[in-house]
Amino acid sequence: MHIPRTFTGGQALAYGAARAGVGCVAGYPGSPSSATMAALIEWRRAGAGAGCHLEWSANERVALEVAIGASLGGRRSLVCTKSVGMNVMVDPLMALNLTPLTAGLVIVLGDDPGAYGSQNDQDTRALADLLELPMVEPDTPRAGLRMVEAAFAASERYAMPVVVRVTRSFDTCRADAGDLAEAPLDWQVRKGAVVREPLRYVPYPGNAVAKHHDLHRRLRQAAAWVADAAFNRATPAAPGAARAGAAGGEQTHVRRGIVSAGFCTSKLNDVIGNAADAAGSAGSAGGVGDVGGVGRLALGGIYPLPAAPLRAFLAAHDEVLVVEENEPWLEERIAALAHAERLNVRIRGKLSGDVARCGELYRWQIAAAVAGFAPRIEVSARFTEAGEAEERPPRRNHCAGCPFGALIDAVQAWLANRGRDAWLVADPGCLAAESPRLGAKYALGSAAAVAHGLLHAGQDAVALFGDSAFFHAALPALCNAYAQGADLAVIVADNAGAVTTGRQPHPGSGRSALGTPAPRLDMLALARACGASHAARAGLADLAAALPAALDGPGLRVLVVDAPCREV
Repeated sequence: MHIPRTFTGGQALAYGAARAGVGCVAGYPGSPSSATMAALIEWRRAGAGAGCHLEWSANERVALEVAIGASLGGRRSLVCTKSVGMNVMVDPLMALNLTPLTAGLVIVLGDDPGAYGSQNDQDTRALADLLELPMVEPDTPRAGLRMVEAAFAASERYAMPVVVRVTRSFDTCRADAGDLAEAPLDWQVRKGAVVREPLRYVPYPGNAVAKHHDLHRRLRQAAAWVADAAFNRATPAAPGAARAGAAGGEQTHVRRGIVSAGFCTSKLNDVIGNAADAAGSAGSAGGVGDVGGVGRLALGGIYPLPAAPLRAFLAAHDEVLVVEENEPWLEERIAALAHAERLNVRIRGKLSGDVARCGELYRWQIAAAVAGFAPRIEVSARFTEAGEAEERPPRRNHCAGCPFGALIDAVQAWLANRGRDAWLVADPGCLAAESPRLGAKYALGSAAAVAHGLLHAGQDAVALFGDSAFFHAALPALCNAYAQGADLAVIVADNAGAVTTGRQPHPGSGRSALGTPAPRLDMLALARACGASHAARAGLADLAAALPAALDGPGLRVLVVDAPCREV
């Protein structure tokens, strides 16, 4: 197998993991991040990576914990998750960072600025401070491939997981492989040493503080890697860069610079051109040269903040514009660094109103920010607000003709006929999740517990969610509802897979990530085990007969509705 001449960002990360000899890959479906897992599954089916275990796990926490175990067993491990999935993983991560690993563990984190496929517009970089784990972000697919390889090596060198953060627009972009094109891809699983030492992997009150000190020691070492020139490239402004003064029209010498991070660097290059060596480096695709008398610093290292290159860059400029999406996470830290170093430099960006905040940062917005910051720079006229739709990642409508719209109609009609004004509480995913008919929708697995709370507040409520959500996180909520004596109606829409993220299987699908037959859990048996006094299965055509027992009566009631999706 060879690396093709072009690949997407998601595929590039998969190539990097394969070249690094990954031996365990786990994840939960979610965009962006599923493309990396899907590529590895395709190559594994083709015979590459013999001995590598791949799985779509029941949820993101389970995926991480499977990867932890494989890492302890000497196999390099990869976890693929999106932003909200990273939230689910935080609990074990806050103990994992204290336990020095031997085999590398890399987390591919896909953020979704613009909320194209998410229930929020989350910027997960903020978790880096909490997790105290290295975080890097590539600007091009080619850089991403090399960055994942480097992340596995760094994970082993510093005995800690490494997070490779990308965005949806990076995940879907297609780029030339450059010097990597047609290189052989020999995916051979690396088999590392297994280290077993007393309490090495057992944080507890008696050693947690000591382990925290050791984490800081390892993180200081990793900081030098994050700040390495392979990830961060700078060119200061040319001497004598000038612009009209604020008063009197006199010429004043104002040295201006632009700091960009991750895929925003590629977007910025599209807007102002690529003045640097197009060959790039291990962590960058170039595009950081002096343009129009304005210096450039492209960051690939995110956390710990690469202080050395930033300090030098800030000292060489009077004004610096920070281009990032979607929160001013870097801007705030760069301003704090400038203040701590007593540097006389003005930091501009989202907080100053120069750069748009929230959602994806489009190229026309970058062009407007650059034009206002440095009028001497010639920006491309190709990108306009009217053409914004062309910049958005492609989005497929999985829900057109969805059979579960009829399910919601039937539930609402049945309730209305009995004079019940019930809340319909759903989970993200299928079940017409954008429908105004729904009363509330939060995270996967939350519908049952939210509906339970509404009942205790004197409200009528019904929980509706999909089969993947049932296995992801709904089961504890069902157990809790039973234990608390709630008279809760739960309807599970079963279409045999996680359709909106790519038709991936779950523990009730009866198929593995590789498409081979797998044990299949029975949702009705699980519901009864969780305490359901009524558990039944019905098709859409049978709803009239099935709804009365599900929606009316005492105790926990679970109805699984079969309606195979045309996407499955």
